[in-house]
Amino acid sequence: MKRFFSTLLILCMLFTLSAPLLWADDTERLELITDVADTLTSAQVEELNRKAETISEKYKCDVIVVIVEEIQGDDPEEYAWEIFDYYDMGYGSDKSTVMLLLATLSRQVALVAQGYGNTAFTDHGKDTILDEYLVPLLKDSKWDAAVYSFVEKAEEYLELATSGKPVDIIIPAVVSSSANTPPQEEHKTMQLVATILIPIAVAFFMCQAWAAQMQTAVSQRAASLYVTAAGLQLVEKEDTFTHRTETRKVIQSSSSSSGSGTAGGTTTNSSGRSGTSRSF
Repeated sequence: MKRFFSTLLILCMLFTLSAPLLWADDTERLELITDVADTLTSAQVEELNRKAETISEKYKCDVIVVIVEEIQGDDPEEYAWEIFDYYDMGYGSDKSTVMLLLATLSRQVALVAQGYGNTAFTDHGKDTILDEYLVPLLKDSKWDAAVYSFVEKAEEYLELATSGKPVDIIIPAVVSSSANTPPQEEHKTMQLVATILIPIAVAFFMCQAWAAQMQTAVSQRAASLYVTAAGLQLVEKEDTFTHRTETRKVIQSSSSSSGSGTAGGTTTNSSGRSGTSRSF
């Protein structure tokens, strides 16, 4: 009996010691702005986290920035998703997010999105943020300016998406031939018709005049009348071009569509995730 109570006591002690670790694993989450590489001051991290939390709650989409020194592996986007999954990040049941992963030593950056993040951050939108705003700053190692710029642009993109106007590229549609012809185009068409019809009319009347002069001629059906005693001799040869046949084929474009055009949209993988990356 004494051995039983001793064993039970040891088990209770082991459970008590291990319980905090289990609870910590269950509740462990990164802050929205996490700087492992120590490129930001504590005041900057605190300020950026407050702003990111406000934006995330307003648009139901987490705005995340993770700064590390090195990318583990060859694919920055894949590494970003490994961090995302390990710490169970994202907003709501669809884990909506837009996440910036920045590596200061390996000098790589990835921008990934999921859920509503795919709506607000199209392929064109991601390219615009990286190429026009972030990469120029990152090349000069302006880490804090790049992070502030990303958070501000994320708020702007989410607001535009909420109003139904996400940042995207528009592919122009082919204008239908049944559309109303503008006045200038109509005037050009009339000039073209007049240029063609007038020469045809002149040629027609000239042919009629020549045909009237040939009414006294009698056609001969016997070839012998045209053959001399010396035999048939051709002294002149002439080729007369009478007409031609022209064939046209319409090649349909794969991008042809009706209306004002279509948006480029967002390319996602089988898991519903999108992303792009750069070296700087």
